Amino acid sequence: MGDSPSLKYGRVERERRFLLARVPDALEAERELTIRDRYLSGTRLRLRLVEETGQAPVWKLGQKVRLSGVTPELLAHTTMYLNEVEAAVLGALPGAELTKTRQILSTESRLLFVDAFHDHLDGLVLAEVDLGQAGEMPRNLPIEALAEVTSDERFTGGALAVAGASALRATLMAYRVRT
Repeated sequence: MGDSPSLKYGRVERERRFLLARVPDALEAERELTIRDRYLSGTRLRLRLVEETGQAPVWKLGQKVRLSGVTPELLAHTTMYLNEVEAAVLGALPGAELTKTRQILSTESRLLFVDAFHDHLDGLVLAEVDLGQAGEMPRNLPIEALAEVTSDERFTGGALAVAGASALRATLMAYRVRT
């Protein structure tokens, strides 16, 4: 079978990630979510709780497998939806956590996610662009990015969950951002 993952259950994601100085002032989000991620130690698994005002909470178990070798630009993402009991069992496993507020909007038929992180990642703002099936970047983004960080491992969810505040400050200083 080789090292290449099966896509029988995975959905291909093409995305790019950008570092922002702050959440844009005039952002007209279609939805706003609170996301609590727990990256399970020693695995490629992420337990996610998604909360949205007026909606029931959603628990997901996800796995992202890189298809392009080393960089996280092209992924196979598999998601399983869980009930509260299943989430509690998995949530008891060792892991590292992060919390963020996600604003979702559409631009040129693409989804744009702006994530403002909390707790030990307070002050970090990232934007993620879903490139869709064609893998094309929108011509105009309603954000002002400081830098593209798609290939910077320090900005992957698992790495951010375990990053300390001082490591985050050092990373942001490399991009000339102060928190």
